[in-house]
Amino acid sequence: ELQEILTNWQSGFDIEQGPVYSIGYIFGYADGSARIYFALHHLIVDAVSWRILTDDLQDIYLGKDLGLKGSSYRQWTNVVKRYGEGHAEEKAYWDHVLSDFNCSNQLDELLISGESSYANLRLSQKQTNQLLQKSNRAYNTQVNDLLLTALGYALSKVTNTSINHIVLEGHGREEIDNSIDITRTLGWFTTIYPVRLDIKGDLGDSIKRIKENIRRIPNKGIGYGVLTGYANNLPKVSFNYLGQFDKESGKNSRDNDHWSIVGEGSGISMHPSNKEQSIININGLVIDGNLQFSINSKLDHRITTKLAEVFKQKLEEIIEHTTNQNKSYLTASDIDNIISQECLDRLQQSREISEVYLTNSLQQGFIYHALSQGDVDDAYKVQLIWQYNNKLHVKNLKEAWSCAQARYPTLRLRLDWVEKLVQVIDKEGKLDWRYIDLSKTKNQIIQEQKIKQICEEDRNEVYDLTQGNLFRIYLIKKQEDQYTCIFSNHHAILDGWSCPILLEYVHDTYLKLNRGESIVILSDRSYEDAQKYLQRHENDNKKYWDKYVSRIENR
Repeated sequence: ELQEILTNWQSGFDIEQGPVYSIGYIFGYADGSARIYFALHHLIVDAVSWRILTDDLQDIYLGKDLGLKGSSYRQWTNVVKRYGEGHAEEKAYWDHVLSDFNCSNQLDELLISGESSYANLRLSQKQTNQLLQKSNRAYNTQVNDLLLTALGYALSKVTNTSINHIVLEGHGREEIDNSIDITRTLGWFTTIYPVRLDIKGDLGDSIKRIKENIRRIPNKGIGYGVLTGYANNLPKVSFNYLGQFDKESGKNSRDNDHWSIVGEGSGISMHPSNKEQSIININGLVIDGNLQFSINSKLDHRITTKLAEVFKQKLEEIIEHTTNQNKSYLTASDIDNIISQECLDRLQQSREISEVYLTNSLQQGFIYHALSQGDVDDAYKVQLIWQYNNKLHVKNLKEAWSCAQARYPTLRLRLDWVEKLVQVIDKEGKLDWRYIDLSKTKNQIIQEQKIKQICEEDRNEVYDLTQGNLFRIYLIKKQEDQYTCIFSNHHAILDGWSCPILLEYVHDTYLKLNRGESIVILSDRSYEDAQKYLQRHENDNKKYWDKYVSRIENR
């Protein structure tokens, strides 16, 4: 009876004359709770808007100030129009995506007449949590990358082809103009654009391929509609993952646990005579801790059910595969595509890496020197030597250096030049710590001679720039309260400014460890930010310097 009432409440919408929304209050539930019912035409609301509406309604009810109004929907449409005018080159990308799309594909052959068929799938709370919280680590993905990989396999099973095209829906609230703020604006911002799903190789290869295809989409599809329009024949499979609608995912849980969007029936939202253009329509969301998808198709019920079963099976396989990886893997888009995926796979074959950047100009010189005369010339090896005139807790000092290596990315740096000259930042470094006890040698002259010999041997020990660990620490015990420390490094990882910063951190950390304090290691991003900036602005001043150098008469 309630579902019939809710259907009637939304059955009289008129997009020309109105109304386009209906609001009702439902009470009398056995547990004492109530419902606020909203039926809003899709023209005026999207998935993100539901969260905004829920939060704002709650704040109004509790007497809270909503704050300043954000940018209007009218302002946003003008921004999108200007975006299309300024990004005409993106049209070539969209034409290419559909270049091998056949409107009359295998799905048309499977079409049935009559009523639509439906199927649903649902993951357990444990599986959902693994997918959202753990699975993305393996290949540095977002949840949509994994969902679309599973969908690619499912469609492949139905169409018997490894390449399938779909229409993807996104939230559409992209940051394309920093002069407006639509984070709290209601409206239909949804982007709709074609995506090519290509399933080849093993599961890991397919995840990486799908992820890379998604990353190539310009600005998450915001320009497709304004650049191409929707008159062209689009793929007939529509996919939309709406995100999380749990109480914990919004601010509801912080203010009042009783306000949340519920996963209950809300009547029939589409009249049977309203014909979908899609052959397969897939919508999913997380609610009550479970990922669930509904599939509405014009295919035989058996095929629709098979599609749902394979989709769920592949999701479960992806969860198992990704959560069981013992390390993470970057793909080319994670490093701005500066090298190929094949080269990147080689670099991370034996180690987990966090970043890859183009080498800066001085590092290029170091590589040239290493290749041409690095085995005979120690010009870029740096040694610092100092004394400790007190007893040391050797284990804590070593731990302090390990903390420094974890904090500063340059101490985990290696270089490579097989495809391009690049610097690689490993996630973990291996501390080259060398403890030498000379305290049994009482003769100071002999001690100093041995220390001098250690310095010479260190200078003759060639650093392999491709292997990393481009620094060494020697701690030499001369007496119970007297030590010599030799800090050796290749100039490619440190400059003169860096050494005081590094030693201050090491010694501060050492003293904290001596006091029994716990050490929280926060990675210092400044080096990586600097390299990223240099990489993206490497040609900014090239004309100036070319002109300047051209004036040199005596070379």
